[in-house]
This record gives sequence, C-alpha cells and structure tokens, in this order.
Amino acid sequence: MLRRGRERRERPGAGRRPGAGLVALLALCGVAGSVHAAQDDPAFLGGFLRETRIVYPLSVGDWHAVGEHRFDQPELGVSVRYVDPARPDHALDVYFYPAGQIGPAQLDRHMQQSVAELKAIAGHPGYYRAIAFSPVRRQRVALPGVEPEAVDGELRSVDALMAQPQGDYHSAMVIAAARLYFVKARYSVPAAAMRQAQARTSLEAFVVRLLPQTLIASTGDCAAPLPVELLPQDQALPETDLLQIHGDDVAGAVLTADFRVVARAGDADSARLLAALGTALRDSRFPGCVGESPVNPEVPDGSREIRLEYRDGRVRGRPATGGRARAEV
Repeated sequence: MLRRGRERRERPGAGRRPGAGLVALLALCGVAGSVHAAQDDPAFLGGFLRETRIVYPLSVGDWHAVGEHRFDQPELGVSVRYVDPARPDHALDVYFYPAGQIGPAQLDRHMQQSVAELKAIAGHPGYYRAIAFSPVRRQRVALPGVEPEAVDGELRSVDALMAQPQGDYHSAMVIAAARLYFVKARYSVPAAAMRQAQARTSLEAFVVRLLPQTLIASTGDCAAPLPVELLPQDQALPETDLLQIHGDDVAGAVLTADFRVVARAGDADSARLLAALGTALRDSRFPGCVGESPVNPEVPDGSREIRLEYRDGRVRGRPATGGRARAEV
C-alpha cells in the first residue's frame, strides 16, 4: 500500500543610476550566503548541475535586452540588461544564478538576507547615505506545467528609498524561483522620475511577463536515479513526510525529505517501485532538470540563448545560437 506523507519539506539545495560599482554590489548582495552550496559543495556546480541553457526574450513589453554579463564566480551566474528606448534614462537588470532544490521558506530567507546586507552597507564611504525599505511582498505567478507545490513562480518584492549625495533614488528588487535558479531583477530610478511604490509595481509587472517566456534547462546529476539504501530487517526506517510503501501495516520502504529511498533488505521490489515514484515526484516538485546529458533547446526568433557550463568550480560560456535578433554583448 502506497501512502503519502502529511506535508512537504524543503531540501537545501535606469539611465541616471547609482555608480557602476554600487550597482554591481547591489546586484550581488545576498547571493553568496544564500547559494552557499555552490561554494561549499563541489558536487553542486559541476555535479548536480553541469550545464544550463537559459533562453530569454529579447523584448518584454517596452523593454529590450541590450547586453549580458557573465560573472567570474560561477555561483553568481549571468545578468541581462534591459532598457526602454522611449525612456533612455531607465534601465533594469536581471540576474540568473543557481539555487538548487529550494522551497518558499528558502526564497524568503534569500530576500531577507539581501535586504539585510543592503541595509548594512548604508552610510559606508562611497555608498549611499541611507536606505529605507518597505515590507516584503509575496505573490505567485502561475507558470505552465508547474504544480502548485513547486516553488517555481513564487516572487518576493521590495522597494526602497535610497539617499545618495547626487540625489535620492527609488529602488525596487524582485527575486523569483524558477527551474532550480534564482531570478533577481533590480530597478533604480531618480526619485523625481517615479513614485517609490510605482518602481516596485513596474518591476513586478516586468518579471511576471518575463518568467513565462524564459526557459531554464539544466543537466547533470539532478537527473540521476534516486539513491537506494537497504537496511537490516530489524532496523527501523526513518520517518518521512513524503511517500512510503506499506505491507501488512509495516513500512517496507520510505522516501525521505532529501529524496533518498530507504528500505529493508527484504523489500527490494518496494524500493524499486518507490524509487520510480520518487523520481517522478522529485521532477514535478523541482522542475528544470532535463537529463544527465547536454541538450540544445529550440531558440525561437526574438529570443537569445545563454549557455553555462560548470566544470571544477568554474563556469565557462559558449557562443549563443539561434534567434534572429541578438543583444549586444
């Protein structure tokens, strides 16, 4: 008899703008701590994730992509800048960087950490004098083929008043989860150009339109079969909130919160069945992994592909292909 656990657990897994150095710092705040697995676990980048293909739209409403930037540290991923030709003093940046198998609580912590680190640098020489944030807002975008229990489509947004020597700015930040990646968008404009709340609303609307048009497909050990551990008949199985197979009211195999199958030595058939069921559950709960071997997704006209390869703790890029229009890089 197959039984499902009670609840799910998570597995860790602008034109006149602030100066370029400050923009880079604002973009990276909160990244290193939240994706510590990319730094501390050599099996994450180059193992769990070996290659990623990101196919993003060159136009989102009135916004048009004009360039990409690859960061030297692989856990920081890549960024894309969008501008509005009708408002040459407006631009925003989108950052794609690996997250792994996360849940909503980890997305919340990532946003909280990003806000805390931005507050911590206020008043330091060379940076803004002060920054005041509004409360974090939560919302969800319905994405095609994504089940309600998956974190994909979850958004966290915040806006802020940033005081600088050359004048005040309104700044907004949105962080979303999509296909084993964080998608962060940043938008800062002179305070006289737009109300603070409007900056966030505009950025949220951009991200809501961006996500359904963006494909993120990764390959690596994320598609490997679930590990199976066989225990002696007299040893108790771990508790689980996911799946378990019972026979005569005694659990013969369980699927743990970190997606391992644990079974008694005499229940190999139950272990194989649960491994198959657990793989399907993992792939629906954490979409974005499309196999263990590299893939070449279709790149439609009006889109551009970014290729990321993770090897030995380093990220390598290859020229993008497909798509009639190209951003300047």
